[in-house]
Amino acid sequence: MSFADYKNKNKSSLEELQKSLEASKQVYKEDERFWFPVLDKSGSASAIIRLLPPVSSEVCPWVKIYSHGFQNPVGGAWFIEQCPTSLPAGQCPVCKKNGELWATGLEENKATVRKRSRRTTYLCNVLVLNNPSRPEDNGQVRLFKFRESLMKLILNRLSPEKELLALNPNLKPQNVFSLFEDGSALTFIIKKKDGFCNYESSTFNSPSALYGGDESKLAAVYDKIYPLQPFLAADQFKPYDKLLERWNKVMGDNSASVSTKAATTTPKKVSVAEVVENTPSDEGDTALSYFESLVK
Repeated sequence: MSFADYKNKNKSSLEELQKSLEASKQVYKEDERFWFPVLDKSGSASAIIRLLPPVSSEVCPWVKIYSHGFQNPVGGAWFIEQCPTSLPAGQCPVCKKNGELWATGLEENKATVRKRSRRTTYLCNVLVLNNPSRPEDNGQVRLFKFRESLMKLILNRLSPEKELLALNPNLKPQNVFSLFEDGSALTFIIKKKDGFCNYESSTFNSPSALYGGDESKLAAVYDKIYPLQPFLAADQFKPYDKLLERWNKVMGDNSASVSTKAATTTPKKVSVAEVVENTPSDEGDTALSYFESLVK
């Protein structure tokens, strides 16, 4: 393009840039199906929500998804991807490399593995009952992502641990995902602790039917519940070769983060199952015995 052409086109260039900017905003538009309270300046928030049951075609009211999120210490590039081991037969190059490092027995390599280990996220449906930070969310069915600390609270209601039963022998299992009398609202509280969001102050209210058991209102809520299994569909996870390609691009020469010292023992060969087992989650993998037994 000649300078004369550029000069003539310059009059419309601002309008074209504005159109491109608007188009880019649409591409990265936030998924409105998901909900999370707005944090205040201190990193705190609170809301009252109700955990919802699964759609009729599903059994478990949540799904568990693993992901990786870590930075190459050399260069600073990030690897942020969902981990295919979220699926029963999924294979992940990061888990494989982590398993191989862990098998060396070297503490330096174990430290590297911990930094890039799997992170556990749970996904379920909730009804927002009272969200002070955004009242327009009230009465809406949304998808809700949460971490292990809140899952522990949920599991201790579904199937109380022996320690809790010792303190309160009258404590009985409760289906907190129910819309009826055995369900209950959750006062969801977030506080900053050691620089991270902490949910330990969250509590379940006394058991009660949602909307007083009004079946017309319950049916309206139930009809809005999102299926969860599509989030575990194979097309939600990149193929092994694509993840490996991404790994190579982000990590490049990874020798700086891997110990080159000789191991005291010869590294053993590990199976896929052992690789995943030796790739610790950042919060640990809770035994989801209550509902997983129903699925089986």
